[in-house]
Amino acid sequence: MDYLSYYRQTAPGMSAYIISDTKTSDVNGDGIKDIIYLEGTKPLGPDSLVVDNIRVVIQDGKTGKGYDIPLKVDKGYTPKLFLGSFTNDRINEILISIESGNTGEEGYYYIYSFVNNNPLKLFDFEQFNSKYKYDVTYKDNYIIEVKSNVFDKTFFIDVKNKNQSYLNQLYDQDGTLKSQFKGYVSPLVNLHPVSSESEYGYDLYATQRVVGYYNADTLGMIITPLRWDGKEFAVVNNNPYLILFGTE
Repeated sequence: MDYLSYYRQTAPGMSAYIISDTKTSDVNGDGIKDIIYLEGTKPLGPDSLVVDNIRVVIQDGKTGKGYDIPLKVDKGYTPKLFLGSFTNDRINEILISIESGNTGEEGYYYIYSFVNNNPLKLFDFEQFNSKYKYDVTYKDNYIIEVKSNVFDKTFFIDVKNKNQSYLNQLYDQDGTLKSQFKGYVSPLVNLHPVSSESEYGYDLYATQRVVGYYNADTLGMIITPLRWDGKEFAVVNNNPYLILFGTE
């Protein structure tokens, strides 16, 4: 029995084995296309949406041998694959995206290299989340300060055009804060590949929400452009930026 058949027959008894996504490309560098599966299990039942035991399985196009990459966070919704060269070596890496399903819309993201059939993790969403943090502080005169803990950069958001009931909860009529209040910047909500300046590669746009008075109060988005520097994904020009939403 080959590896893939074995794995599919050993799914937990109360779950159904599924393939969430499949791509074909050379990921080990031998010039022959491999098959990359994103596999997992779903609880039995018509309303089951969550996928558990998510892992990447790679079938070597030359030998037919199967390799698997287990994921630390292996449970979520709509798991997807993206294949592209992030290291500009003309060999595609594997980007795994999993929706958390929580109200904050956060996602789980990993990038793996598989050169010479050796899995090497290049990006881990938990490491990103632990590093790129911000302080979000409400100030007088309807201003919110968003200050990076990593970069010498501070953004200011003017919320005076928010509806009056929102402002009345936070400010006096003269724009003075009624009490100290802090928002937050969320963990990753999206990790989007974008064509880089290189002919062969991709950069990444990492997106986080700026959250204000309550969880659904999205004030803007922090976009962090990332590019592989030979050792890690570094922030392009050390320059994240803030996207604000227009008002009617």
